[in-house]
Amino acid sequence: MGGYVPLVAFQQISIKGLLLLASGLYIPGYRKQVYQSKTMIEIVHGWSDDAILVESSIKLSQSCDCRLHLISGDH
Repeated sequence: MGGYVPLVAFQQISIKGLLLLASGLYIPGYRKQVYQSKTMIEIVHGWSDDAILVESSIKLSQSCDCRLHLISGDH
């Protein structure tokens, strides 16, 4: 929930930006499944992450038009 909690809080407070590492989003059972970008979001995710699928970060970057850095590595 390390990426989920800050992103949900980010939806309700005013901050200049947010950096997410291996954002665990779109997981069944999580209450919030739709996210909006009010300001800058940057995501860093490892291609070989087996704990949180890289597709969740790709989906967020597409839906919020935020910068995504896919790196060689895992979780």
